[in-house]
Amino acid sequence: MCTNPIPLYSLLLAGGLLLSGSAAQSQQPGAGQIQAMAAAQMRKNKEELREYSWKQRTELDLKGEEKSSRVDFLRYDSQGQLVKTPLSAPPPPQEKSGRLVGRIKAKKVDEMKDYLERLMERVRRYTTFSGSDPQQIMQKATLTTGQDAFVIHIKDYVIPGDSVDISLDPASRKIRQFKVATSLDDDPVNVVADFQELPDGSTYMSQATVDSPKKELQIRVTSYDYTKAPGS
Repeated sequence: MCTNPIPLYSLLLAGGLLLSGSAAQSQQPGAGQIQAMAAAQMRKNKEELREYSWKQRTELDLKGEEKSSRVDFLRYDSQGQLVKTPLSAPPPPQEKSGRLVGRIKAKKVDEMKDYLERLMERVRRYTTFSGSDPQQIMQKATLTTGQDAFVIHIKDYVIPGDSVDISLDPASRKIRQFKVATSLDDDPVNVVADFQELPDGSTYMSQATVDSPKKELQIRVTSYDYTKAPGS
């Protein structure tokens, strides 16, 4: 790969690179137009995924031991909000302990539940461009090229100090993988998310692994059975 990344917009101008994988224009547009086009493609992909419903399996390991596994049905409502409906049975109730021990355990469970909810919301922001301005993202991105992948590198993507590497397929220019280095409550968090393509050309996060080493926590998420709503 190139050892000295150059601004993304410069390579977009040189090679006609668009996140949608469209061909280069006969007349190269300006940097601002390129950024707007790339941002439009990111928004378009996000909108197209709202026409789908799918299933998602989430597995949680703590200190190397599997603690829970669940399957949910996901869809977007008419307001564009993601709705999650459990499909798997809830975990069996824990054995009763003494009153004080029970309160301590309940507090720890609530704290972990809150942490997990915030962690998965953070992951969703990275993989769906939620809360980010795509044009601003493109302005501060750099790109390195190789035979196997083009990699967009972005710092301060969602929070100050984070970094994201977005791998694109060299032929189609479609997103194939995210690698994220971020933090939550000052704990380092690493995310690797793989993307696949639906028949209409939309890309979606098929698998993701989330690691929180300080908490000895790993979450594996698999999305599957994407179904487009009738008439969409």
